Amino acid sequence: MRYSFIIIILICLFLSILVLNSCRIGIEELSDSTELQDETSEQSPGEDKSNLTENGGSIDKPRNDVMFYNSEVNFAFIYPQDNLSISSYPYLKGDYGDLSLNININAVEDLQDPEKEAAVSERDTLESGDFGADTGFSLEHSRKVVKISETFVKEFLTLGRYDICDIAFDWEIHFYNNGYQVEIILSADTQKMIESLDQYFTYDEKNCPGQKVWDFNKQDEFYDKLTTGQLTGLPAEWYSAFDSIMYLLQINDFKGASAGYSRLIDERIYEENAEEIYIIDVSYPQFQSAVAGGLNESINKIIYKQKVLPVIDDFKDEVSSYQYTEFSYYYFLTIDYSVVMYDENGISVCLDIYPFLGGAHGMLYFKTINFDLEKMSLVGLEDLFIAGYDYLPIISDYCREDLARQINERDFKVEMQWLEEGTDPGNIDNFINFLVTQSELIIKFPAYQVAPYAAGDFTVNIPYQEFEGNFNPEGMLGNHAGN
Repeated sequence: MRYSFIIIILICLFLSILVLNSCRIGIEELSDSTELQDETSEQSPGEDKSNLTENGGSIDKPRNDVMFYNSEVNFAFIYPQDNLSISSYPYLKGDYGDLSLNININAVEDLQDPEKEAAVSERDTLESGDFGADTGFSLEHSRKVVKISETFVKEFLTLGRYDICDIAFDWEIHFYNNGYQVEIILSADTQKMIESLDQYFTYDEKNCPGQKVWDFNKQDEFYDKLTTGQLTGLPAEWYSAFDSIMYLLQINDFKGASAGYSRLIDERIYEENAEEIYIIDVSYPQFQSAVAGGLNESINKIIYKQKVLPVIDDFKDEVSSYQYTEFSYYYFLTIDYSVVMYDENGISVCLDIYPFLGGAHGMLYFKTINFDLEKMSLVGLEDLFIAGYDYLPIISDYCREDLARQINERDFKVEMQWLEEGTDPGNIDNFINFLVTQSELIIKFPAYQVAPYAAGDFTVNIPYQEFEGNFNPEGMLGNHAGN
């Protein structure tokens, strides 16, 4: 009996040491989090709602969850990166993946009327816990106001705008904090959603010939089934992503640890110069990886010091050389970003740069950054493929066919010489603006490269199957290339 008692004591002592070590490791992980001092809300990101069943049991955690964080507003949330792109530009969707997450952040005092008047009204109404007037053509059945920390947050679903022919799938979150307006919009690919939800659509040949439209009598039924887990496929994935974001949204009050999550840190630069009549409104991403260190000296420095700052400096130099006496408008520079891939293999980012320096219009152009996290280096297009593989003709042929289709759909005439020169496989610079996703190679074409300015810019998504597995086995595509 005495020996049994001693054994029990030893076992308890051993377990105590294990617990203390576990606590020490957890504390060390938290202290390593330099960007967020107090990282989570009362629901820790480690307690992802999507990981819990109704009876409290656990299921597998979604892959590639990332924390989005903005310090000016002081908010954060966790989002699933698979099949989802994230952008700082509202309503930018359709180019990358089935789900698009768009974060619109504005200082209320910097908004211009009527946007400023609408924001102030919405903010004042929300402060009393009321949803207020309809916002963004919201579905009445979906309107909610919840309180997170001390901040009221409104959420709603938009299924269409403007006219009966319009179809949308947008979950929206609005709130105000530290003088900022925040709008989070999670959109799903419209065509793919319609294909999976045929029973909720009909035809209106009088107003919308040849296209499907909502059966408005079934929209509430769709909402109820969506939010009670009765739908599958992309609709369920869309709602689950929104539900997780809303569940894990943190404002001001960060408690606990968020170790284990990679982070996308949203940075903003706003400058208004009345003397030289310009406005600079810039957003760019910075990264902290859960699997790789040293990003501040690599990709973060590349994005900020090599991509963003030179554009701002060149814009200021250009504006300072102008004469302003007869100019009644502001010159402006905007930079927005899209992150189309962020996982253990690498990071793929597009900067959309739009300077307006007078004249009829500005000129949108792109800077893309593809970064291999294992090699800690930038990735060129040639780095994606095995040595000797002639990938440029395949990219060129695919782009020409797809661009011709897109140009026709925009009701412009295809100018073959223009199109062929802009996709000439002998000029690799034609494909310099490329992005890597989990399933596709994306090529960006700015205005004037393949069609007139009025036709706009173009994006071509090339499935990896087109390259028949000829990928660099040590490249950043990893397992996403479908080898």
